[in-house]
Amino acid sequence: MSKESNKAQALAWHAAMNSSDWETAIAPFFAGDLARYQVWFIQNHRQFRKAFPDYHATVTHVVAEGDTVVVVVIITGTHSAEFPFGELKGIAATGKKLAWEEVTIMKYRDGVPSDFKLIVDGIARLQQLGALSVG
Repeated sequence: MSKESNKAQALAWHAAMNSSDWETAIAPFFAGDLARYQVWFIQNHRQFRKAFPDYHATVTHVVAEGDTVVVVVIITGTHSAEFPFGELKGIAATGKKLAWEEVTIMKYRDGVPSDFKLIVDGIARLQQLGALSVG
């Protein structure tokens, strides 16, 4: 498949994540090699959506090279519940509206997603919650 086709799929992934019915919308992207991650991803993101119910991703950059697409997004959401793992574990809901960057690196094989990595700016989240000060 072409770089443009892979870019279109990566953008469709992020549009699906913003959908009001994101669980159904995201499911088709877990085909081929990614099928084994579908249940894990949905279970974990369901908990994230509980913590940030107004989650929204805005794509700021998309770069494609060969079979790889890199997407940079700004995530916004209101911290409405404790998130049970990662750097946010143990931080009670603050009601604060947060914004942070995430980078998704997606690899494709024959037009089907075969691997993805997610890089999250957890330091920005902690700073905005007042749980980390960088001096």
